[in-house]
Amino acid sequence: MRAGPDACRTGCVQDRMRAEIPGQFSALPTRAYAMYAPELKGNSDEMKIRVRD
Repeated sequence: MRAGPDACRTGCVQDRMRAEIPGQFSALPTRAYAMYAPELKGNSDEMKIRVRD
């Protein structure tokens, strides 16, 4: 999931999903850190997802 053309300028993590049931869902914000290099870190915003039938 990309937010725009500049969303993956410095790095990008993508995930595939399969909708099972319709509804509105929230993906909570994410924080990521490198285990042996704590100066490398990233975070994301909350995402709202709507699945339609």
